[in-house]
Amino acid sequence: MSHRIGLAGPATVIIKDGGADLRNLSLSLSGGRLTIDGRAGSKLDLKAIARAVPLSAADILAPDLGLSGSLDGEATVTGPLAAPAGAYRFKIAKLAAPQTRTIGLPLIDVDATGRFEGVGDFRNDAIELLLCPVEIAWPYWKKAVLPEASEQVEPNVVD
Repeated sequence: MSHRIGLAGPATVIIKDGGADLRNLSLSLSGGRLTIDGRAGSKLDLKAIARAVPLSAADILAPDLGLSGSLDGEATVTGPLAAPAGAYRFKIAKLAAPQTRTIGLPLIDVDATGRFEGVGDFRNDAIELLLCPVEIAWPYWKKAVLPEASEQVEPNVVD
């Protein structure tokens, strides 16, 4: 499958004072859209919005990754570059990867909101995975990465 990336419209990027001011930087990603506004430099003040971004567009950066589904969400990032902070909310609909297809998992829906402060300190208000027909919810998850294979994760299964 061919993927395309390009500007969705006129954008302004002003390079000054060791950083960049981004205005209306909107990228078209295989039919979806990623918009970034704000300032990036030694201090950050950015807002990003993703609308209907197909996960298969990740093949642009990692060929043959093989993801399917779509991403909608938004994030704000502020503070020093060395220790950014912010909030995010995103939904992934109908996620599948070659590995999930191989073992026969159904399509996965993810709904996540949370905050992060500094490098590697992610605090999620809520992460919900919907593996039809069972819903699994983690009301608070402090790990920024998935647990190691030796760790146990006990999901809260909701009827």
